[in-house]
Amino acid sequence: MTRPHIRHRPVRCVARVGFEALERRLPLAGDVAAFATAAWTTTAQPAASIWTASAATSPASALLATVVPYQDTLFGDTHVVTTDARAVARDLAPVGREFRTELPISVANVPLGATVQLEVLTGLTTWNGRGGVPAFRPVPRGLEVNLQLGGVPVPGFDLRVGQLTDRAVPPQVGQIRRTLSLAASDGQPLERRIAVTIGTGGAADRFAKPGAAPGLYAFTGLLSIGGVETVRPSQPVTFVFRVGAVPDAAVKAAITSFSSPASGPAAVLAMTARSAGIDRPFSNAILVTVDYSAPVTVSRRSPQLPIFVGGVRRLATLPVDAPRTNVWQLTFSYPLPGDVNEGTVINIGTSLLMPPGAMIRTTGGTSAVTSLPTSGSRGIPLEFQAAIAHVSADITQNTVFRAGTTYVITTEVHVTAGTALTIEDGVQVLIRNGYVAGRNLTAAALVFDSGSRLRAGTVSFTASDATDRPTTTALNGGVFFCGAFHSGSMDNISSRSGVGVRNSSFVATRIDCSYLGRPDPRGGDDDNTDDINGITVIGVGPNEWRVRHVSSTNAGDDGFCVTNSSISLASLTVVNPVEDGLNVTSSLVKVTGNCTVAMSRSTAPDRELFDLETDDGPSRVVFQRLAAIDLRGYWGDRYDEVRLSSSDMPQPNPLRKEWYEYVGTLKKGPATVYSFNAD
Repeated sequence: MTRPHIRHRPVRCVARVGFEALERRLPLAGDVAAFATAAWTTTAQPAASIWTASAATSPASALLATVVPYQDTLFGDTHVVTTDARAVARDLAPVGREFRTELPISVANVPLGATVQLEVLTGLTTWNGRGGVPAFRPVPRGLEVNLQLGGVPVPGFDLRVGQLTDRAVPPQVGQIRRTLSLAASDGQPLERRIAVTIGTGGAADRFAKPGAAPGLYAFTGLLSIGGVETVRPSQPVTFVFRVGAVPDAAVKAAITSFSSPASGPAAVLAMTARSAGIDRPFSNAILVTVDYSAPVTVSRRSPQLPIFVGGVRRLATLPVDAPRTNVWQLTFSYPLPGDVNEGTVINIGTSLLMPPGAMIRTTGGTSAVTSLPTSGSRGIPLEFQAAIAHVSADITQNTVFRAGTTYVITTEVHVTAGTALTIEDGVQVLIRNGYVAGRNLTAAALVFDSGSRLRAGTVSFTASDATDRPTTTALNGGVFFCGAFHSGSMDNISSRSGVGVRNSSFVATRIDCSYLGRPDPRGGDDDNTDDINGITVIGVGPNEWRVRHVSSTNAGDDGFCVTNSSISLASLTVVNPVEDGLNVTSSLVKVTGNCTVAMSRSTAPDRELFDLETDDGPSRVVFQRLAAIDLRGYWGDRYDEVRLSSSDMPQPNPLRKEWYEYVGTLKKGPATVYSFNAD
């Protein structure tokens, strides 16, 4: 397979998106429409968009992207993100003491339930615009641009880019990618506007010293799709921001330089690992191939690729006879020890390492980006996949789920009162599908009883099949969190409160759930049959719940269920549940930063954004002022008693079930979705 053949693919551009029309755009190298049917080749480059009007009146434009079919058998990719530009520019305008602009990004054909991400590849650089030839160099230490979705800084939706943003934090070495979450897909075109500010000091968008010296400021990133492993990210895109009176000619020169295959950036887009050797039952070497976005040349001394074998770091290198000049792919090799057995954990590091004398250069002579995709590698032989641990009994003593091991919940497992479960950052917990004999659920589930404790960083809960592989079918018991704030019950799982009941304590940075729960039994659900939602919170109080972010995608029933509780989250994402987005019963749910509830357009019954029940009192979902809200789905019908109080959001029609859509920031005040009567 030759490289030109691999890289030849069509480009499809999006002219409009479903939420709002884009104003006229000023093209630099031709109109976007001219590329609607053009082939993406190494010689035909896409247009670069540029804004040249004064900042206060600069016309709105967007980086346009779409996901198109793309076949690569080596890396397992079936689709790729294409963009209409390799570089875009915006003017940072003075607004009060700040310098501010918006960076719109529009993406089409994103798979349902997947997320769009901006991965930042480089640190922030600057050029004063003089001399005619771009000469970008790192900004002074402390100067940063802040990228923010919504009016409230929330980790994952707010990111600062400065001189060392692409540098790993010691004790790690090499480069690292920082990710900004843009949107969750309901299968329709998406548009998001990133608020960009610049300055020094402070936190998030609140700079101690707003502004910067006149000049151009740039960093490079790419668009990737989360939740779907087979979609290749976009080519690198460089974002250029002008401060002050820099000539248009300098801006155009920068855009041209970053857009050119000869002088533009090069980054690793995909990687795969496979075995080599046949002289024993398991392979005697592991090969890892990284695929660059543009040709690169390696110095005589080999870069190093960290490989962790059983938790021990090893360094793979390029074979002596490997091609090194003007190549798109680099294949690293490491001979595995003879005592490697089935179940040995093999992980790939986050960055290529450059020992003294080693360099990876682009065609233009600049340093290539060495950070590796955050999704890691695919294709490692089955015998070297992460170790599997089956959990088939209640957790009755303090337990740690260790990184490097995948834990499979095979039955109804309870974390009992007084017991702490600690889950190390990045651990995946699988919940096996199918009907099993159980005390309450007849399904595998992880239940945190009243009085239990969770300590976690980022943890994912995903459905699995009988062979312990993640699956895209929801037929399990999901995850339950029971507190001592109030007594309550859901699907035969109950919380306890009162004298002698110890408080629960649930602490986590982020909980991601996918394909959890199961659909209604035939004939529908009632008090004697369960439907089981993706993630369920019962009787949990504000002092018991310190989980900042929750994501629930493709749930078997309702996405996020809260009963007899009072909780607060920085961000909440629910995408494409089988039934309702949020099921809230006699509870208060506060969202301080970002909330996305994105439903598909299926018209199946009992499928609304909000299902509010009032069995033991009213229900409210409160969005804080400046929260970023993204609601796409059916509001309800005339039989519902779900009401909206908001100065920013349009009122739904209470007389019929209709599609409701609002994407924006609550600038005028908070918003409350509520019900005082039975739904």
